[in-house]
Amino acid sequence: MVSRAIALLVFCGSLVCNPAAASASTPPDLKALRARIGALQSGVARDSLLAELEQAATEQEGSADPMTREEAVRSLAFCDLARALALRASGNALPALTTMDKALARYESIQDTAGMVAAMEDRRDLYLSRGDLEAYLKSCEHLLGLYTILGDSTNIGWELANISLALTNLGHGSEALGYMRRSWRIFEQMGDSTELAFSCIELGRAHRAMGNLDSAFHYAELEVRFMQRRGLGMDLCRAFYHRAEVWEQMHAVDSALADLRRSTACTDTSTLLAASYAAMARLELAAGLLGQAEGHGTTALAMARATGNIQRLHAAASVLASIYVDRGRFQEALEMRTLEMRMGDSLRSDALLRSVDRLSFLQRIYADSLRNADERYSIIRDRDAQLSRERERRNVLLYSAFGLLMITGLVWRQRNKVNKARKRSDELLLNILPSEVAEELKAKGEAEARQIDQVTVLFTDFKGFTEMSEKLTAKELVADIH
Repeated sequence: MVSRAIALLVFCGSLVCNPAAASASTPPDLKALRARIGALQSGVARDSLLAELEQAATEQEGSADPMTREEAVRSLAFCDLARALALRASGNALPALTTMDKALARYESIQDTAGMVAAMEDRRDLYLSRGDLEAYLKSCEHLLGLYTILGDSTNIGWELANISLALTNLGHGSEALGYMRRSWRIFEQMGDSTELAFSCIELGRAHRAMGNLDSAFHYAELEVRFMQRRGLGMDLCRAFYHRAEVWEQMHAVDSALADLRRSTACTDTSTLLAASYAAMARLELAAGLLGQAEGHGTTALAMARATGNIQRLHAAASVLASIYVDRGRFQEALEMRTLEMRMGDSLRSDALLRSVDRLSFLQRIYADSLRNADERYSIIRDRDAQLSRERERRNVLLYSAFGLLMITGLVWRQRNKVNKARKRSDELLLNILPSEVAEELKAKGEAEARQIDQVTVLFTDFKGFTEMSEKLTAKELVADIH
């Protein structure tokens, strides 16, 4: 007992003297590691912690403790998502998507709804950035289901709005309106003007796409009111711009120009101002106000050049070229038309590159899906072959057992017949011979002669037997003798 106590003290002392040994026996706290990584944006330190987290989680993934194993899976999914975001930032969309799917599968295996949401949000954003609206729509629908499970009203409203946006761009305006109205009702119950303003934008866009200008103006008006409550800024600038677009479609040029002037007073952001001034120049040109149109067009061009926005440069050059033609300044008109064409080529080139890139991206996704389908088919085929072999083996066993049962039954019946015949034979022998002689006959097939010193032999005759036998049948005679 004393020796065990001394050994224990020596062991504890070795842990105190050697803290490295003590820490080596304690597994890292995965949750704490994830928190430390989350506090870092990027850099070598974050990458090092990610590698440490992945190694520790891999070691703990095979733990017998369910809680430890679950935390390890969650940490590995966390590492997958971090790696996917890095791949996406470097332009490797397909590997990023594959890694996101891996993270999503890990979260699903432990029923971590919050983790599933994080993975699906990254997938949704990736699809949107690649222009794959169908996949984006499916991701939004999946997220809507997850947010519903979590009871997250705000994100339910936003996801309904995202679905509406996707449907509008896919040409399903009436269906988009249904989702947007649901989003509107949720934000209205919450009383959040920012979310309601966003809903107004999407509802207005959907109604404009369907030609419902009265409804589009109603929501544009509501958007302006919501943004006015928040004060001046980019959001209010956009609200005035959206309402001006509806005014223009309704051919209310003066009202559209008034809203565009209001939009220019709300922000100093060059990109937004360039759009507003270009729209003002276009409307003033249509109204014959060439002087004002040239001034606003020139301002729009300067702001577009300052930001390098190709779309804004194209719009400003286009309206200025028309203004210069109307004013007889053909050299300047040619310069603007040349700039317009160059910017148009750039826009088309960018659109073509995005289209090709998207097609390449989709082709790789479909190729990957086909490869996965082939792998799944191979697995199913192998499993079916195994099941077929098992069925054949089972049938052989069943038929063998049935045949054995039949043979056993036949043998059993034959044995019963033999036993009955043997019993009858024994009864006959015992009726004729002494039991000892009968047993000897059965055992040896013959009986030895025995010397019996004293024997009594009885000879008898029935009186009148001959006469009686002549009168009786054999059956009646035997019956009378017995």
